[in-house]
Amino acid sequence: MKRALPPSEPTHSRPTAPDVDAAILDLLARLPLTWKPLDVDGLSAVEQEALLLLTAGGLVERRFSVRLQLIGQTMAIEATVTATGEYGLVEGFEPVAKAAWQVCRPGGSRTSPRPCGGCGSAQ
Repeated sequence: MKRALPPSEPTHSRPTAPDVDAAILDLLARLPLTWKPLDVDGLSAVEQEALLLLTAGGLVERRFSVRLQLIGQTMAIEATVTATGEYGLVEGFEPVAKAAWQVCRPGGSRTSPRPCGGCGSAQ
């Protein structure tokens, strides 16, 4: 008795290595040497995969602008994070998380007996 093989993943769901290699070379030739906005949503799936690999490999840097606000709090923290390398995003967000904790930690800041900017809980 023959067994049916499970259906394989469609080939169009993930870019192939030669396509990504070509996209990497194309992006390296097109990306500016100075910081300029890049419409990531306008990139194809293959180009986005190439950009991810270039960033993880430390060959390009990416910048993300974020705004953090706790629910029910009036104060927000805005930051621009630069990421490159395999753990670049985590490393980039580390100082932002530390700064946010200093402002919004329970009990307030180190110099204030009460929470700063409405964050945290009063003691």
